[in-house]
Amino acid sequence: MKKILFITSRNIINTSGEMRLIKNRNHVMNIQYGIKTDFIAIFDKKKLGGKRESVSDDSVVKHVKYSKYNPFSYFFMYYQTKKTIKKMIEEKNYDSIIVSGPLAIVFTRYVRHMFNKSNMILDIHGALEELIEFKSDNFYKNIGKRITYILLKYLEKTNINFYDAYFVVSDALSAYLDHEYRISKKNKYIIPCSLEEDQIELEQKVKYRMEFRKYYGINDELLFVYSGGVSPWQCIEETISMFIKIQKKIQGKNVKLLILSHELEKIKHLGINDSIIMDSLQSDMVNKVLCAGDYAFLLRDNYVTNNVAFPNKFLEYVNSGMRIITTPYVHDVKKYINEYHLGFIVENINENQDNLMKYFQEDFVYGDDFQKRKKLISSLSFNKTLKTFAENLN
Repeated sequence: MKKILFITSRNIINTSGEMRLIKNRNHVMNIQYGIKTDFIAIFDKKKLGGKRESVSDDSVVKHVKYSKYNPFSYFFMYYQTKKTIKKMIEEKNYDSIIVSGPLAIVFTRYVRHMFNKSNMILDIHGALEELIEFKSDNFYKNIGKRITYILLKYLEKTNINFYDAYFVVSDALSAYLDHEYRISKKNKYIIPCSLEEDQIELEQKVKYRMEFRKYYGINDELLFVYSGGVSPWQCIEETISMFIKIQKKIQGKNVKLLILSHELEKIKHLGINDSIIMDSLQSDMVNKVLCAGDYAFLLRDNYVTNNVAFPNKFLEYVNSGMRIITTPYVHDVKKYINEYHLGFIVENINENQDNLMKYFQEDFVYGDDFQKRKKLISSLSFNKTLKTFAENLN
């Protein structure tokens, strides 16, 4: 059995999008390709107070904690992490080491020194511009984020060419990295946040659809769905605003919006009315409930962060059978929407949406495009996207 050491400063302590990507990817590596992964998790100790989740039940997971606002704790974290890396590399004959997260990249040269095999991978989930593209109301917090961005950008630029290959979540991110850093090694694995290849069949989806439409009191209404967090880049305010405009303009149909989020308290002030249903679900229920919807919102603004991303929700929406209302700014999503005819691209969320209103008048029979959705999910499944990496490791 091949073995990987995964060193990360991403959140693999709590339930989160990062956790889901890393956990599901690791599961497929193990089950499908017989690759076992051990973890070194570097994290702010306050995360221990959040909702905990295990990244793997059969892996060694070493925790290295620090306190975000205590500068001295970073020194302790740095030396403790180096000590842990050294011990694990010396004790186990790893076939590959994956480094993931802006803080973990600090250890690049130390890992390169300790690990002389040609399978050192940098796992990149997005652009660091997220730190500066979305401002808060706190001037000093924005200054702190700008300083952090400059530091992390420098670390990424000066360390990125020490790696033998890269995991990236989208074609757009791959192109961005080539342009930004002129990467000398072109070996990049495009691995989006995906679903299991063997998804439930249409008959079961129809049963879930009927069950949860009844649960939420949906009869003949068109049900719009937003599923996710409430970070600025997720455009929850713009989503609610667009829904209210649709509600006023659409003819001959009643509409409702279902918001699924673990942060509902943060959005109750955003003009919530009787047509908006809010719920918080366990992660294993989300894909079932999504089958109840007709249209899914995936709105994003034109930022580098969004241009290169691959939102976790995209393939969940594809799998659900809903048509997707999105903007053109997540480049890979736009490509797949157009190629597979999965929804409608809103060019400007602030303009009159007459074409969108016409789109809602089109005949839409749930499940008619099930096979092409299944084809897309299969092509982007971890089983497929990890295959070349697993073969190269062997």
